[in-house]
This record gives sequence, C-alpha cells and structure tokens, in this order.
Amino acid sequence: MKLVLRVNAVFLGIVGVLALGASFQDVPPIIGAYTLRGGEWQIGGSLWFSLASPGLLTSLNLDYGLTPFLQAGLEIASGWAPDTDFPYMAYKGEAKWRLSLWPGLDLAFLVAGVFDERGIGLEFGSLGLSVLASGRLGANLTLHSGVSLGLARTGTFFAPPYLMVDFDLAPNLKFVGELSVIPLNVVLSTWIRAFPFLDLQVRIAPLALWLQGAVYLRF
Repeated sequence: MKLVLRVNAVFLGIVGVLALGASFQDVPPIIGAYTLRGGEWQIGGSLWFSLASPGLLTSLNLDYGLTPFLQAGLEIASGWAPDTDFPYMAYKGEAKWRLSLWPGLDLAFLVAGVFDERGIGLEFGSLGLSVLASGRLGANLTLHSGVSLGLARTGTFFAPPYLMVDFDLAPNLKFVGELSVIPLNVVLSTWIRAFPFLDLQVRIAPLALWLQGAVYLRF
C-alpha cells in the first residue's frame, strides 16, 4: 500500500511540474544559435563529476540579453582532481550574435575568451570563435550544429562540427542528444521547465562516463 502511494505521489508530482512550466517552443533554452530576449537575465549553476575517475567541476554563469539578437555572459568554473595539488579555476567571457535567416532557421557567431588560474596566478587560456546554427524541422524537432576554431596556449585549435537533436516530448519537457566525432562522444540530456522562470537539466555521457546537473533561472 505504501509503495502504491509513493508511486502515485511521484506521478502526481511529475504531472504537476509539467502543468506549471512554460513551453520550450515559446522560449527555448540558449543552446545552439538561440539567445536570450532583450533585457532578460539568466543565472545558471551546474555540477559535473566523472563516473570513471574521481573529479568534480562546478560552474556559475550569468548571461544578459542586450537585444533579442545579442547576448553577453560571464562564467566562473572550479574543478578538482586527486592528482592535482590545487583546485583549477577558469573565468570565461563570451558574446553571441544571432541572425534570423528566415522563420525556423537561425545562425549565430559566438566569441569566447578564457583565463585560467591554477594556484600560481592568472594566465591566458584560449580565445575562440564558434559558428552555430539552429533549424526547426517541425513543431517538436530542432537540429543544432556548430564548429569552433581559435587560439590556445599550446597553439591554434579546431573543433569539428557537432550535431544536436532537440525534441520536445511535451511543451516543457525536452530531450537533447549530442554527437561529436573528434573525439567521439555522445551526450544525452533531459530538460524540464518546472516554472516559466526555472529550467532543470540533467546530462550524461555514456561513453566518457560523466554526469552533470544544472539549474537555470531567468528573470
């Protein structure tokens, strides 16, 4: 009897959350080429840890929509691994400019700079440019892709294109599958818009064996 009550409580809780949230189609998360609306803020926090070897990474980011097509953001990340004598810190600033080519198709240019702190001071990490595209193929399906290049301490780098399949299982329940080739990696994630201003995300990489949870607050 107690098991039945617990199952019903979980079911009713899920139904209640899905009834409260707003639609991802009206206000999509800022993955791919999407940007925040003009005058909109977003605060996000995430926790990442490896399932294969000890390791932990936390991050806090703040983004602001300068216009409906331009956003800027700052991120602070802190990581730890048992083979290091001190925690790793990274500071990133970025700007994304979105172009709406026609209804359902967006292109964006993302510029990001990273500085690292490893216990001995602040040093240049990387400066990169990404070209992103997002195209809606139907009422519930969107494809995202992107490619990046830039300059790091060790020299220039190039990140081959990746593909994201973005499917809305319900108006405020989203599934995203990510595929990158070099290195080969698959990432599966679920998004829940618990309230119009609150998004929850869980990501798992079955090949790389890591798990990430994130919370995003818009206002």
